[in-house]
Amino acid sequence: MRVIASVQAKRSSSRGLVHYIAHSKTDPNKEPNVRELFNEYSDQTNVKKSNEFLKNGTSRRRPSNDELHHLVISLKVEDYDKLGTSEKEKQNSLKQITRHALCKLKDKIGAERLAWAAGIHRNTNNPHVHIAINKTYFDKNMDKKQLKKIPRSLLPHYEKENGERNFNPGILITEATKKMDEILLEKKQNKSTQRSKKQAEKNPAEETLQNAKIQEERDILAQAILAKFYLEKSKENLKSLENHGDKRRFKITDKITNRRRKMSLFDLERLATREAASQIKKLGITDPIKKDELKKTLVESEMQKNADGIKRIKTILRELVARENQTLRRHEKTYNKTKPLAKNIRQKYRKENTKLPVPNLNSEDLEMMQTASLDKKDIRVLNYFERVRTELARERSIPTRTKEQISRLKAKQIISNLKVVSLEKQSKDFEQRKRNFSFEIGGETWSLAKVDTFTQKQQDDDQKITKKISKVLKRSGLVSNKEKQPNLSEIKTQILEKLDGKGEQIIHDLKSEKLILKTLDKFCNDDTNPEKEKIPAEFTPAELEMIEAFAFELKDKELYQETWTRQKQFIEQATSKDETQKESFEKLKQKTIAGRILAREVISGIELARSKEELEIFEKHKRFQKYEVTDKKTGESKFISLRQVEFDFRGSVLDQTIAYFIENREIRRTRHKIEKSIKENHSELIDNLKSARDFYRNSKKETQDYKTKSFFRKANYTHPPLFTPKELLTIELRIKLTEKKSETKKLQNILDSADHSEAKNLSAILNIFASEKEVFKDVEQKNDERNQQTDKTQNLKEKTHFENQGNLEINQQNHTLERGR
Repeated sequence: MRVIASVQAKRSSSRGLVHYIAHSKTDPNKEPNVRELFNEYSDQTNVKKSNEFLKNGTSRRRPSNDELHHLVISLKVEDYDKLGTSEKEKQNSLKQITRHALCKLKDKIGAERLAWAAGIHRNTNNPHVHIAINKTYFDKNMDKKQLKKIPRSLLPHYEKENGERNFNPGILITEATKKMDEILLEKKQNKSTQRSKKQAEKNPAEETLQNAKIQEERDILAQAILAKFYLEKSKENLKSLENHGDKRRFKITDKITNRRRKMSLFDLERLATREAASQIKKLGITDPIKKDELKKTLVESEMQKNADGIKRIKTILRELVARENQTLRRHEKTYNKTKPLAKNIRQKYRKENTKLPVPNLNSEDLEMMQTASLDKKDIRVLNYFERVRTELARERSIPTRTKEQISRLKAKQIISNLKVVSLEKQSKDFEQRKRNFSFEIGGETWSLAKVDTFTQKQQDDDQKITKKISKVLKRSGLVSNKEKQPNLSEIKTQILEKLDGKGEQIIHDLKSEKLILKTLDKFCNDDTNPEKEKIPAEFTPAELEMIEAFAFELKDKELYQETWTRQKQFIEQATSKDETQKESFEKLKQKTIAGRILAREVISGIELARSKEELEIFEKHKRFQKYEVTDKKTGESKFISLRQVEFDFRGSVLDQTIAYFIENREIRRTRHKIEKSIKENHSELIDNLKSARDFYRNSKKETQDYKTKSFFRKANYTHPPLFTPKELLTIELRIKLTEKKSETKKLQNILDSADHSEAKNLSAILNIFASEKEVFKDVEQKNDERNQQTDKTQNLKEKTHFENQGNLEINQQNHTLERGR
C-alpha cells in the first residue's frame, strides 16, 4: 500500500496529545523545533489555538487524551517527493490529502462539524501526519454525538466473502490514495501545460494554430453531447408513447355525453368503471363473485359505446409513434457522424494523460440538458454539466448563471422540496392504505381487501351443507364445476410481492428526490452571481400547475392561495403585441381569471364534500377497518380490525375486571396499536376536512364579484367556469360517486353549462398569456407526462375511497351475519 492509516494509542504526555504532535522527537535536519499545526480551516496554527479549537463547550481546560482519537496517515517517501518541488509544496499537498480523508470520515459518521488538529512529522523515513480528533461532534441535525471508536470500514480490515478472507484497505486509505493520485496527475498536467506555453512563446504562429485546433475539438465534443442528448430524448418520447400513450388526451366525440372533448383511453376506462360501479350499487348486489363478473360486462359495454373515439385515439397514437420513429432515425444519423470524432479526441487526450478540454456549450444548451437530467433524476450527469458550466463561466469571466437562470434554479428548488413532502405523505398513506391498493393479476384487478372478501365468501359457502355435497359431487365428476374459483393464496402472494416492490419504489424515489434537493441547494450556494440572494423564483406555467396540484394534495391552503396569486399575476401582466387587439385581449384576461376563480370554487366544493363523506364513512365503520399488525415473535404480518380484538364491556364490573386480567397480552398490545392508528387516521381526516373547508371558503369569497342572485336567490355566474379536462373528469366522477341528489343536480348543471371542447390544461391556459421568452419547449409533452402522474394519484385516491366504502359495507354485512349465526 502507498498510504497507511492507523489508530494510535493515547500518549501519556502530561501536556496532552496536541503538545505531543507539535513537539515530540523533532528532526532538526528536516523540520523546525516546533511544528506548525493545521486543521480543516487553517494551514498555520499552534498548540494553544488547537487546544481551544478541540475543547468541548465552555470548558477552560484543554481536552484530555481520553476525549480525543489519535490517528496517523503515512506515505511512502517516493510518493511524498512527487507531491512538490519544495518542502513547503509537499507539505501543502499532504495537508490536502489529510483534509480529504477526514472529510470522508465526517461523511461516514454523518457529522456536520468535526473538530480536529494535525501536524506533519518528518522525523522518520516515511513522512506521516498525526491527527487529534475530538470524540464529540455534531450531526446534520446539530445534535451532539460521541464517536466512541473509528468505524471499521474506514480502517484496514479483513472481510469474509464466499468463505475466503479478503483484505480491505478501508475508506481512509482508499480516499487518501485517490486524492494523492489526483494531485500527482494535476501537477503532471501543469508541467505539460507550462511546457506547451514555453514552446508556444517561442513560436506565436504555432500557438495560434494550436488554439484553433483546441477550439475545433471543443466544438466537436459539444456537438457530440448535443447529438446524444437529442437521440436519447427521442428514444424517451417513443418509450413514453408506447408505455403511457393511454394517458394522452385527444379531441373525440364522447358518445355517452354527446360532447366534443379531450379524452384519453385511460379517462374512458375510468368513466366506464365508475358507471359500472354505480349500476352495481343500484342493483344492490353484494356477492363478490357475481359483482366482479357483472362489473367486467358493464365496463366492456360502456367502452363499446365509444368504440369510434377509441379507434380514433389509437390511430393518432400510431401516427405519433411513426413520426417519432422518423425523428429517432434522423437523430441517429447525426449522432453516428459526431460520435467517432469525439471518441478520437477523448482517446488522444487519454494517451497524452492530459485533461480533456471543456465542451463549447452555450448557456441555453446547458440549462436544457441540466433540466432534462433533473427530470430523469440523473445526479451524475447533472453534476457533470454543472462542472462544465462552472469552468466555462470562469473561462469567460462571467457569473455561473444569469439572473433568469438563477430564478429558474430557485423555482426548481421549491418544486423539489414539494416533491419530497409529497413523497413522504405518499409513503405514509401507502402504509396505511395498502390493503386497498389494487394490481392487475391475470387480467383482473385485485387487492388484499378483495382477496379477503373472496376468501370469506368461500369459507361461508363451504360451511353450508348443500355446498359441501355439491363440492363432493364436483370432485367426483358427477356435476360439472362451472364456477372457476381463483387460486386466492397464490394471488395474495403476488399482491404482497407487488406491495413490497411498490413500497421500496416510493422509498427509493424519496431518497433520490432528497439527493436532488441537496444538489440544487449546493448549486445555488456555489453560484457566483453576486445578486443571487435578491433574485426571486420564476415559475413556468407547467410548474404553476404542478404546485397547485401539490398544494391540493398536501392540503396546504397558504400555498394554494399563493399559487393562485402567481397565476393571476401571470395573466394580468401579459400584454398584447397587436394594438388593434388590445381591448379584446383585456377582455380575454378578465374572462380567464373569472372562469378560473369559478372553476376553483366548484372543485374546492367537491373536495369539501368528499372529505366530509370520507370522515363519515370512517367514523361509521372504524371498528371494521383492518390495519396491518406484525407479530413480534414470528415476524408475520396480519390485517386485523378493532372489532376482532376489542374488549367486551358487557357483564358486571367483576366479570370485566376478571376478563381484563386474564386477557392475552398480545391481544391487548394489538388493540392499543390499532386504537392508536384509528386515532391518528381520525385526526388526519379532521385536518383534511378543515383544510378543504378553508379552500372552499377562500374560493367562495373570490367568486362573489362574479355571481348574481336571481329573484329566487339562485346564484348565476357572470362568466362561464373555465375547467381543465382533468377537472371536468373530477366532476363527472363525483356525480357517479355521490348519493346526494341535490349535489348531483348542481354538478350536472355546471357540467352541462361548461364548454368541453375548449377545455385546456392549466399550463396551456397560462401559455396563452406567456411572452415569447416565457414559452418553453415541449409544453404539450410535459403536460402529458404530468397528467399521467396526477391522474394516477387521483385515480388511486378515488379507487381507495370507493373500495374502502365497499369493503367497509361488506365487513358490516359479514359482522351482521356473524351476529345472526
